[in-house]
Amino acid sequence: MIAENLLEQFLSTSNFLTAYRRIASKKAAGGLDGITVEEFGHRLDQHITKLQKDIRERRYIPQPAAVTYIPKFNEENEWRELGLPSVADKVVQAAMLEVVEPLAEKMFLDCSYAYRPGTGHYKAIRRVENSLNNRKKTWVVQRDIDNFFDTVDHNRLMEQFSALVQGEPTMVELVALWCRMGLVEKNGRWRNVQAGIRQGGVISPLLANLYLHPLDVFATKLGVDWIRYADDYVILGESQEEVVSSDVQIVEFLKDSLGLMLNRDESSPKHIDEGFTFLGVRFCGKERAIDTKKIKKMKKKIRWLLAQKMVKTPEEVISKLTNQVESWQRYYSFLNPTRQFSEIDCFIEKEFLTLATSKIQTGKWDRIPPQGLSFPSLIADGKRDGFKKWEGLWAQAIKTVETDDVNHDTARINHSVEKKISRKRQKCRKESGESGNLIVTTPGHFVGKRGERIVVMSKQRIVSELPVVRLSGLTLSGRGVSISGDVVELCMKKDVYIHFVDNLGKIIAVVGPPGGSSGEVSLLQITERDKEKGLTLAKMFILGKVKNQFALLKYYFKYPLNRENGFGKIFVERRQFLSDGIEKIKNATVLSDPETFRQQMMGWEGAFGAAYWEIVGHLFRNGVQFSGRVRHGATDLVNSALNYGYGILYGDCLNAVIRTGLNPMAGFLHSYQTGKPTLIYDLIEEFRPFAVDRGIFTMLNRGERLEQGDDGMLATETRKKISKSVISRLSNEVWFHGRRLTLREVIQEQAYNIKRHLSDKAQYHPFLGRW
Repeated sequence: MIAENLLEQFLSTSNFLTAYRRIASKKAAGGLDGITVEEFGHRLDQHITKLQKDIRERRYIPQPAAVTYIPKFNEENEWRELGLPSVADKVVQAAMLEVVEPLAEKMFLDCSYAYRPGTGHYKAIRRVENSLNNRKKTWVVQRDIDNFFDTVDHNRLMEQFSALVQGEPTMVELVALWCRMGLVEKNGRWRNVQAGIRQGGVISPLLANLYLHPLDVFATKLGVDWIRYADDYVILGESQEEVVSSDVQIVEFLKDSLGLMLNRDESSPKHIDEGFTFLGVRFCGKERAIDTKKIKKMKKKIRWLLAQKMVKTPEEVISKLTNQVESWQRYYSFLNPTRQFSEIDCFIEKEFLTLATSKIQTGKWDRIPPQGLSFPSLIADGKRDGFKKWEGLWAQAIKTVETDDVNHDTARINHSVEKKISRKRQKCRKESGESGNLIVTTPGHFVGKRGERIVVMSKQRIVSELPVVRLSGLTLSGRGVSISGDVVELCMKKDVYIHFVDNLGKIIAVVGPPGGSSGEVSLLQITERDKEKGLTLAKMFILGKVKNQFALLKYYFKYPLNRENGFGKIFVERRQFLSDGIEKIKNATVLSDPETFRQQMMGWEGAFGAAYWEIVGHLFRNGVQFSGRVRHGATDLVNSALNYGYGILYGDCLNAVIRTGLNPMAGFLHSYQTGKPTLIYDLIEEFRPFAVDRGIFTMLNRGERLEQGDDGMLATETRKKISKSVISRLSNEVWFHGRRLTLREVIQEQAYNIKRHLSDKAQYHPFLGRW
């Protein structure tokens, strides 16, 4: 009977109206259906009636939450994932909260301070102070639960919620639906949910406290002072032994009873004289202050709020800064942190001046300041002073702009001239590189020579031609393409290599002028392979590859569209692993056993590569499917395109190695393979992300028409597009050792650098692309 009354109370119209007002007052954003709070309110009675009816008849199904991300402003630059319900679902959750929150509050203990009426950050800090000063609990363990909101066990949570509502089935089912309903990324991709509570839901904070309530009950029986704020907590006791013993028991309880793990801080326990941090406040002896890490986060948030793309008008800037400053004042003023507040105030003013100067210089803001604005300060100095500060800062920005106008006119002109010349030079070199590389992919085409021109013919008709003097490369791809002996002879005289490539991008044959590798250099390659020089080269090839892969992921992560979808989430999750992997490879010492060292290197590179391709799989839009990297026998579009692009890059690496006089069969990283040019496999590694990956990813996300035939092979037009993309990248200028070279020239330079490294003339360093 109690459960039935609870359901009726939940479904009452007055309760739903209260719930709507609660949502409307917060001006909450809409969810996946795009309906705003205002739009929902225009037909409020109809919406509420339908929701009530659907819930009674067990036909209500919530919308999947729309995924968005907000920065955490921590040292790892992580982003917090939020799942935003639709307005209708928020109203239902708020109506549920109105009914179940009073029940939960009767049960919850006074040691829990987050997301509860009449509690909060300030009271949690005061409770810690009471334990330290009045109860003499001077030994402290501070912990936080690892990835709490994403790892809550749904079955345990449903048992707890069912007990709270006396087993009322409709209400229990609703909570189960909210917890288990999938998520939809901004690119439209569905993501299943196996565990966790979605941050962003109206009822999520209560569910979080409900799940951790057994922890509160357990911890308060241990004889120590226990204070919890969401997934952060402190244990305070009179002795080190007491808090350590309690810590061990709590860790076991979290694992065994709740299925949760901790972010372990090996620095705990601490005496108050050593100091500890809780909720952004540093406790040390009698001193209380804002923690230095929190100060850094505050500065990061200011930079984010004042980022060029984040603001459009001065009024918007002042509004954002005022809201943030007032929030920090409410949170930290009780500490009276005058010095730290002053530091933040100065930082805000400096960042604002940078923004205002830039906006005024570019004409996005008028030089005349908007009237009536008051610049906020953490150290309260009255609105009148706020008006004066606003006028003073604006005057400083104008003065800086005018000074720059006078001092930098000449510099701007010089820079403009250099930029135009550089742009023209790059264009000429790129066009020369692209147009000089002839790639023939269409079956039935014939490559011949007429006078001083190379011609491509189909059925006696010229379809393409190129002056002999501009020829720098020739690739024949696919079956049914033929070439005249005159063209072969010409290529040999011009030192142009001819590549024969199959439909997968694999090089079948290379025709080049006589000469090839030097016997002396070949011997050097073989004798140094298992010594320090050879093993260092193996390490450098891998280091270059993983660094460029990591740089490419960071390049994509800087775009908001990528940060706010599945790519952003998984990149944040795996970023530290990738960074640690690079450091591991970078700091590896050459082992006395060469094969063990190579296997170690390849193992680390393999783990890094698996993470790289896993993250890349979340990058694609437009319905592109990619389940993982396939190097041989690929049948899907992404892998086929990558393999074909690598084949073209392979040809340039082979040319560079042969021209240098190196033996392509004698590599340093890859094992000897009969008839396989393992040195090419080595050299190509550091260039794959820059020359091929980025171009392929861009074409796929841009929605370019890349197709495969019925046989699974890439279509002729697709091969042409990929060839053009790779050749364009190879013809682009990049910075390399203080010079501007085309990427093709860098590959040639790196081949020479291998030779110099072996001859003790220079240390080999991998090419690192700039994004």
